[in-house]
Amino acid sequence: MLLAVLALILGVVAFGCSAGPSATASTSTTSATADRPFDGTPLAWLTAEARPWNGRLNQDQAAVLSDSKATTGEKADTFFHRLNAACARMVQDASGARRVPDAPSAQLAQAWSAMTAETERYAEDCLTVTRTRTNASLTAWENDVKPMDAANSSLNTVVQSIRTAAAG
Repeated sequence: MLLAVLALILGVVAFGCSAGPSATASTSTTSATADRPFDGTPLAWLTAEARPWNGRLNQDQAAVLSDSKATTGEKADTFFHRLNAACARMVQDASGARRVPDAPSAQLAQAWSAMTAETERYAEDCLTVTRTRTNASLTAWENDVKPMDAANSSLNTVVQSIRTAAAG
């Protein structure tokens, strides 16, 4: 039953950063752990710092969605092991994205930080599902989707305003 519910939930999960070309740099974080501030424009930061992490996080989300689909006759251990690997990659990449140099705009920095924090929480709760296999952990993971999507949407709005301003 947990596998069926999990597949149902994940079938509707959308990672806001993968909303298309306008969201190429949607995954942004300002991080207190960055070792240096970024020296450049917000658009340059999006290209140099956010774009590579955005690509990784989009790939990670695609893997989580794909690996969350149980196949008929698949053993639960096989399913959860596969999902665990995808979620672990996402935790690692979200953590890495949180350590990029600070964005040169406070609004962009805040939006990036919120997005990466919500993405990391989502991925960590995914790992909890694979370890505990309980309905409670599945519910917690399901509840992470809306805040993650909201953070992605906010970041996409900031990114779009930066691109619009840069286009003049």
